Amino acid sequence: MFRLMRGTGVGGLAGMAAEREDESGFRIIRPLLEIPKSRILEYCREHDLQPRTDRTNASTEYARNRIRLELMPALRQYNPHIREAILRLGRSAAETRDYLGAMAAAYMKEGMERRGETGLCFRKDLAELHPALRKHIIGKALESLGLFQDMTSAHYGGIEDILRSRSPSASTDLPHGYRACMEYGRLVLYAPSRAAEPEPAHVRLALTVLPAEKAVFPPGAAVFDADALEDAYGPDFVTKITLRTRGSGDFLGIRGGRKKIQDLFVDEKIPKEKRDRVPIVAIGREVLFIPRGDCGPLRPRYSANYALSPDTKRVITVEIIGIV
Repeated sequence: MFRLMRGTGVGGLAGMAAEREDESGFRIIRPLLEIPKSRILEYCREHDLQPRTDRTNASTEYARNRIRLELMPALRQYNPHIREAILRLGRSAAETRDYLGAMAAAYMKEGMERRGETGLCFRKDLAELHPALRKHIIGKALESLGLFQDMTSAHYGGIEDILRSRSPSASTDLPHGYRACMEYGRLVLYAPSRAAEPEPAHVRLALTVLPAEKAVFPPGAAVFDADALEDAYGPDFVTKITLRTRGSGDFLGIRGGRKKIQDLFVDEKIPKEKRDRVPIVAIGREVLFIPRGDCGPLRPRYSANYALSPDTKRVITVEIIGIV
C-alpha cells in the first residue's frame, strides 16, 4: 500500500521477498514474512515469551503506521477481506516480476556487451521487445552498473523517447550521474566514471576519543558514546568511520528504529542534484552524522543509537574540517 501510494511498478506491488540477495551480495531471509502476527503472538503466549514492541508502532507520526492504523480499517469498511485481496495482488505481481526477471536474464546473457569500463550496449532489437520486458531489462542493466534506486517513470520515459528519436546521438540524463544515449542505433547505458564522481564537500575528518569528563565539544561537531560504538563495531571502530557521500542502503538510527537516508533527503526537500554532494559520516551503511550545509539538511542529523547518557564514560567527537 505504501508503494502503491508513492507510485510503483509491478516489482513494487510484489512487496518484500521472503529471500533475496542485496546489492552487496548478502543473502537476506525473512522466515516469518508469511505468518500472521496473531499466530506469532499466540506462539509467544504459549511459550511464555516476551517479544519486544517498537514504541513507535502506535504513533501516527509515521506514514507506515497511518496506513496500518487508519487507512486499512477504513478500507475494510468497503471490503472486510481487503488484506487478503492485497496479498493476492502481491503474489500475482511477484509472479509477473519473476517471469519478467527470467526473460530479462536470458536477454541480458546474449543481448548486451560491455562498452569500456562503465558502459553497457544493447542489441538493436531492444526497441522491438514488449515495453514491460524492455523496462525490466533496462532496470536490471542499470542495477548491474550500480544504480539501485531513484529511477522514476519519467526516467524510463526519457529512455523510451530516445529509443524512438530519429537523432543518432539522442541522450537523456539518469539519477546520480548515469546516462542513456543512442550510438549507431543501439542504446548504451553509462555509469559515471570515478573521475566524474562528485567530491565530498570536505577537507578532512577529525575524530577524538576522550573520557567524558575531559571531552571538548567544538561548534558544529557531533559527539557519541564511544563505548556503545565499540560494542557495536569492535575495538577498532574508529578506523571504520569514514566521510563520504550517500550510498545504496544507507540509514540513520532514530528513536525506536531507523530511517533510510533516501527518505530523509526527500523529507528534508534536498534537491536531487545536490543529494550526491551531501557529506556523510558513517560506519558501513550506518550513518552517524550529517552536518548542516549548503547541500545538506537544514539542521544537523545525528544517530540516536549512540547518544550520550548519564552512564557514558568515553565520548568520541566527530568533526568535519573545511565544509564548503
